[in-house]
Amino acid sequence: MSPLDDLRISVSQSGENSEVVILRLDGVIDTLTAPQLDKVMTRLLQQRRYKLVCDLSGIDYVSSAGWGIFISYIKEVRENQGDLKLVKMQPDVAEIFELLEFDTVIKSYDDLNRATYDFDGQPGVRLQPQAEPAAVATVSLLQPPIESIESHATKISLSITKPAEPAPSLEDKILTLVQEDPLLRISEIRGQLKLPRLGEVKVSRLKIFFVLKKNRLLRLRSRCLFARQAGKSF
Repeated sequence: MSPLDDLRISVSQSGENSEVVILRLDGVIDTLTAPQLDKVMTRLLQQRRYKLVCDLSGIDYVSSAGWGIFISYIKEVRENQGDLKLVKMQPDVAEIFELLEFDTVIKSYDDLNRATYDFDGQPGVRLQPQAEPAAVATVSLLQPPIESIESHATKISLSITKPAEPAPSLEDKILTLVQEDPLLRISEIRGQLKLPRLGEVKVSRLKIFFVLKKNRLLRLRSRCLFARQAGKSF
């Protein structure tokens, strides 16, 4: 692992009675380095340190594995009257954070002092279980009868078999939605996929994230450029 791909973690304390733990993170948080962060977080919780602030000003990239580390500890720290807060994310990191809508789950701040003092009497955002969408009944419509051509007294039935068009894949549907509106967030894309016009598809947010990542459409600028280029092709 090169120094540029490493993760460096420094731990300090702040707040009244030094009850707030500040983790300064530098480097990248990906599949290789996420276990290192997980180990530090586990140790802190074993020491009953539940008020945590992660300073991400030195983080250049966070993968899905990295975000998973933060999300996995939210429930435990809040059950113990604590919280986990993220501070000073770089623009590229913040954009993915908002695209994945983790801002509805984890509090983020631009200022370290504000995040530290915000522990006093202000509980964090609580995770709310998502209700399963109501089942939708699918009604199968009968195909209209094939038209016939009548010439004199002879009736000839024409049966023309057209090659079946392949059904659009999930990836195709997601890319279509991005073309139509590059400003859609992941939950909005997920909601659109449930509509009849796209086949009432039920899919997780993470699956949509991976499709966007595969097509290099995680950044808003990339999605806008993709939509513009798709519009010119028509």
